[in-house]
Amino acid sequence: MFNLVLIFARRWQKCYTRPLFLCHSPRLESEVSGVYLMPPNCCRVMGERDSGYDSLRRRMSVLDRLSQTHPVWLLLAVSETEASRILFKQPPGVFLVRKSATLQRKVLSVRLKEDQSRSPICHFPVKESQYTFSLEGSEIGFADLFRLVAFYCISRDILPFALKLPEAIASAKTKKELEEVAQLGAGSLNYYFTEDEDRDEDEDEDYGVSLETDLEMRLRPSFKAQRRRVGVRLGRGPFILPRALKGRFSKVGGMLSSLMTPERRAVKRIAELSRDKSSYFGSLVQDYNNFVQENRGCHTSGMDFLQTLRQFMTQMKAYLRQSSELDPPLESLIPEDHIDQVLEKAMHKCVLKPLKSVIEAVLHDFQVSSGAWQQLRENLALAKTKRPKELGVDGAVPPDPMAIEKIRHKFLKMRKMYSPEKKVSLLLRVCKLIYTIMQNNSGRMYGADDFLPMLTYVVAQCDMPQLETEIQYMMELLDPSLLQGEGGYYLTSAYGAMALIKNFQEEQAARVLSSEARNTLHQWHRRRTNQRSVPSVDDFQNYLRVALKEVDMGCTAKTLVVHPYTTTEEVCSLCAYKFKISDPENYALFLVTADTSQQLAPDTHPQRIKAELHSRPCAQLFHFVYRRVPNLNLCIPAIMQNGNCLQVE
Repeated sequence: MFNLVLIFARRWQKCYTRPLFLCHSPRLESEVSGVYLMPPNCCRVMGERDSGYDSLRRRMSVLDRLSQTHPVWLLLAVSETEASRILFKQPPGVFLVRKSATLQRKVLSVRLKEDQSRSPICHFPVKESQYTFSLEGSEIGFADLFRLVAFYCISRDILPFALKLPEAIASAKTKKELEEVAQLGAGSLNYYFTEDEDRDEDEDEDYGVSLETDLEMRLRPSFKAQRRRVGVRLGRGPFILPRALKGRFSKVGGMLSSLMTPERRAVKRIAELSRDKSSYFGSLVQDYNNFVQENRGCHTSGMDFLQTLRQFMTQMKAYLRQSSELDPPLESLIPEDHIDQVLEKAMHKCVLKPLKSVIEAVLHDFQVSSGAWQQLRENLALAKTKRPKELGVDGAVPPDPMAIEKIRHKFLKMRKMYSPEKKVSLLLRVCKLIYTIMQNNSGRMYGADDFLPMLTYVVAQCDMPQLETEIQYMMELLDPSLLQGEGGYYLTSAYGAMALIKNFQEEQAARVLSSEARNTLHQWHRRRTNQRSVPSVDDFQNYLRVALKEVDMGCTAKTLVVHPYTTTEEVCSLCAYKFKISDPENYALFLVTADTSQQLAPDTHPQRIKAELHSRPCAQLFHFVYRRVPNLNLCIPAIMQNGNCLQVE
């Protein structure tokens, strides 16, 4: 038993990002996906066979029951008052999950025992970060909300006791019964949360763990498959798969599904919905894809065509955020600050993947009809014959033919991709490879002015006119939020290199971008930036600039990783660590504007304050300052210059 617990502990630590503190109960020897309801009288005399009913119940895990009946307990729109009203007449342990309007996060509301608290209902905030869900105060993280709730149905951890499944859900014998329970939904909560008068309120539900099944599924590919080979002979008659093998294949399918990340499961679900024309989302996607395929000539240019595609994907993302067609809702699978990224990947799969060949053909047709294709081929052939110095390379040693061929192979691989995000990622690797070769061959660092001529030389040597449409594809279809940072920089560098080649003249190599190319870049940047909607939490998440104000040392600023729902108290702890403050109890975080300096309350959220200030019609200069607190709630003037805190008195 000890060895099995050790195996479980190691496997769990690998699956979750946060450290796990194991409870000592033997019922926790498997993941929540392997947790099954067990009848109270689970101990039998050896050799006694059950009637089949208990085995049937055990086949439906707690996770299965929760997933299929989430309309009953996952009520994100319910207010705290309504949640308390629903749970007040229910037995201890009954729960629901809602979204708090005050905290702007999900909350697990639980009915307590009468003698445990002044309030019969307790609300436990749910933390979301980096694709994990956890209760505030707990060190255990889960891949999605369903696994979190399933775990707390068998172990209390920081809760006063384990959660209690509603009677209608716990007593269901088949999936059909669970579907009937789910169909009634939130309108019949009181029907589900009925108390069994024959059962003692203090009696805990008896849950068990199918450890053998879980280990068998996980270890079978390694050594169990070697010990237990299955041989199948195909004769002249029809091939009939034995029932035992059907069960095995079903288990393997379930195992593979459970190994998918929540992100991939969500993308897969959206892709399936896009193929279902009976759904509104599916009909929109299918109709649009068919329209694009049948009406290739309705656009004035390749840029116009790509902009229409981008607009459609943005609209579909907005629809999915508000739609009830996704079941279960995305908020139960993905932390809210990652939903937009998941929707973007889903749009690539639903729209760009089936239209990839059409997009390539349309862009190529516009190139050919405008004469740009022929001109680009001629200029590439001419530029390929030039030495690096003739293309503006000054001092750096270029990649050798073997490295050029390696880069060309990466460009060919990039052409096969449909996701603009993955294309940019590969382009970034190519550019970094060129940088590395330049530095290794010359033994010194190079700047942006040195890199563009070298990239132009490499592109010319690769001799791939298709790169122009690849760059256009990435520039117009990439989500605007991903245009920041290295990806956006190297993408504009690639555009600049191709623009230099397009305008290349034999008598004089173009070493700087033409005014037309520069204007095009400026217009593109302005247009793609304006496509972003009104600033939201997602626009300003993860990074916060904080200045440390000391009386004798002036200001020192640092950029900290701060998530949207991180509190001021947590930011102060991070500042104390980063700035090496020995007495953090004497420091606080202030919001400093041109006229005042206001101390932030410990339970406020700096990132939300930042997003709100950015969304105001009239922009206002502000800074977050971490400093010693002489007096509480003191509003004082501050002097700012060039974005730096000069004096705060």
